[in-house]
Amino acid sequence: MSKGRSQRRKLERDEELKQAAIAEANDPLRLRNDIVFVDDNYCEIIRTLPMSILVALVFGALLLVSIMLSFFLLTSSTHIYISYNMYVITWGVIVVLAYTSLYFLRVVFTHPEMLSLRLNRHRQRAYIVEPRRSFNIFARWPVEVVVCNWNQIKYHVGWRGNEIFLYRWDIFPVKSHSSASPMRKIVIRSEHYPPASATEISERVMRYIKHWTWCHEYIYLGLRNTPELVVLKQMSSFKHSVAFIINQHFFPVSDDSSWSNIIQRHHPFKFLILLLISPLCLLCSALHYLRMRTATVFKWPDDLDLESRTAP
Repeated sequence: MSKGRSQRRKLERDEELKQAAIAEANDPLRLRNDIVFVDDNYCEIIRTLPMSILVALVFGALLLVSIMLSFFLLTSSTHIYISYNMYVITWGVIVVLAYTSLYFLRVVFTHPEMLSLRLNRHRQRAYIVEPRRSFNIFARWPVEVVVCNWNQIKYHVGWRGNEIFLYRWDIFPVKSHSSASPMRKIVIRSEHYPPASATEISERVMRYIKHWTWCHEYIYLGLRNTPELVVLKQMSSFKHSVAFIINQHFFPVSDDSSWSNIIQRHHPFKFLILLLISPLCLLCSALHYLRMRTATVFKWPDDLDLESRTAP
């Protein structure tokens, strides 16, 4: 009798685990390490840093406005009817608008196709691809590889401003006190859409803590199970671009889902929102698709490429 009861409990527990696994697989907020390659020596992970296409559209429009204003001031006799100070202030506003627009447009459209990081288990080091930008919009913006020991890194999950939710790695000096400031702050993931509830905030925090835990266990314990790898070809598809824009600004979706799940056909309220903003969403998706197709591909330096993939 007790044996049959224990078998029944075991079957019920297995069924609960199975249903939990199915629910996690269908959850768009599930943990996604975005692993490109992994073995016993190293793993390579994509850094999901959304470049806002909406920002590009807004600042592109502002650049057009500044050009039109400057053309109007140069070709009209407006300066005769306004004071000198107002004339100078107007030109100052135009210059600031033009500079800010060009800066953000360059940030969006010169972003590399893919940023990644490598974790070398035997060396216990992290190799992180990071673009180095400056306020000089005419200078060269190189892409470098930041190398650090794993024990120098601490994770941070929180808000930047009122909208952007980010997951960041802070790199500290080798010999530092707890009050020391980090040498470098590198954003690993960022999300622009606002959370719908406190539960969603908790899910985001837990997801990034799981991401950090996976990396930490891989460095010190090795590869215990083979995760699902990311197919890079899918990232240059139009379907990925649509899912990227929706996921970035509105609500979480996954690009490995079907089109009906991406456009939220089974959720009437979300589907209505997407239907209303579909022209803007399609325009942003087309720009993102074009940017992904024309973006530069980062080539690892030969010495760091070999070092990050091999044991000492």
